[in-house]
Amino acid sequence: MKKCVQCGADLPDGASLCPYCAASQVTRRVAMPPRRTNRFRLWRAVMAILITVSLVGSAAAIVLGTRAIREKERREAEAAALAEQQAMHEQEAERADPLDALLESLAIPEEAEPTPLPGDVAEGAEYPYYIEYTAENGQVYLLFAGMPQIYNDAPAPKGRWKGWTIEGGQCGTAMVLCAKRPGEQPCSREFDALVASYRLEEVSGNAAVWLEPSSLENWYHYSDDLLQSYLASAIGPAGRAVLRWTVEMKNGDILYLDQVMDISNMDEVVIDSDLAPMEDSAALQRVIDAVEPLSLTSRYNVILHLPAAVYTESIHFRGDLTVTGRGEETVFTAGAIVEDTAPQIVLRDVTFEGQGGVGLAALRPVLLMGCRFSGWDTAVSVKRFTTIGADFCLFTDNTVGVEIDSLFEGRQVLGVCELYRNETAVRVVHMSRGNSMWINKCVFGENGTNIDNPEDYNIDMTMCKFT
Repeated sequence: MKKCVQCGADLPDGASLCPYCAASQVTRRVAMPPRRTNRFRLWRAVMAILITVSLVGSAAAIVLGTRAIREKERREAEAAALAEQQAMHEQEAERADPLDALLESLAIPEEAEPTPLPGDVAEGAEYPYYIEYTAENGQVYLLFAGMPQIYNDAPAPKGRWKGWTIEGGQCGTAMVLCAKRPGEQPCSREFDALVASYRLEEVSGNAAVWLEPSSLENWYHYSDDLLQSYLASAIGPAGRAVLRWTVEMKNGDILYLDQVMDISNMDEVVIDSDLAPMEDSAALQRVIDAVEPLSLTSRYNVILHLPAAVYTESIHFRGDLTVTGRGEETVFTAGAIVEDTAPQIVLRDVTFEGQGGVGLAALRPVLLMGCRFSGWDTAVSVKRFTTIGADFCLFTDNTVGVEIDSLFEGRQVLGVCELYRNETAVRVVHMSRGNSMWINKCVFGENGTNIDNPEDYNIDMTMCKFT
């Protein structure tokens, strides 16, 4: 039996309704309607997920792609910069390396110890290389054999000395014999008046030399021509000669001096604009400065071949150089200086065109061949203890063509030159007394003054022509 859930009356099993209170005996449950799935939201969520994944993937791809692009650009930029740098190095190498390589290949050898003169060369020895001689009147003279530094009282170092090229060789002395008063300039002719005779012998057995000067006037010029050319041919391109001077004085004194002449091979080094730029003043000066140490050695003969160019800044020639131009196509408009560090400068076939000032100031020996000078206050100025040798040169329309103001003990030479329309063609301010200027086969025309020589120095004008 079960009881009514509301009034408690006894009810038969299975009764669903109470007969007493009519209450239902069935437990009722609230039936909820089935939930409908929101497909739009699900689709949107899925799409959002897909879009998010896509965006993340795209972003990642973009980032990775950008990095790859940047890395590629970086590598390309580095490669381009490296290529540009290499190209610049190659261009610089093309401009500079040939000359640098040449100078490096011709590295200047270390100076060897001076080769001593033969025998005892101390002052007072029987055969010294310089002596101090006192004449009967009390005047003291220094007599040097083969001494390059003839303007110093102290003797130069013994050994091999640089001279100049002879037939492919290099002679090791600059002077055969020189006499001077202590502290003064050479006075060869003054000393010459005390001498009765000279004799020169070769005593080393390398060359058969027995020379006696043909005249006392020219004994100290043997170094310039006869002796050096003779030894060069007798000894050959390389060798040594030991020379002995015997000087007999008029009072009966006999003086002996020894000297060594070394002749060694010289290699010719030619530098042109294909090897090193020389088209402007700065470039030319750079080359001159670079080759100066090389040119001062006794091994190399350095030659510069200039291009067709106009040099508008003053050029300073240094070293021992031969400079060859292209005639009227190689022009110096600001002049040039042969500095006192230059043993000798040779200028061939160049043109100096000015508007006043000094065309060429020579503080050391200069040899001019086939050069042209016009428009200068002074075309060529020879100063100090130096000399000029000018052959086949043209001097036109200058205030002064050539001015000599030098104590050089030797000749100043103009040979086969033409001097036209200069206010003064040649002016001699000072020369060593007893020496001469040799003006040989030159032509003078339409000059205000041909030769200005107020001190009446000895000027030999052999076979000159005046029009």
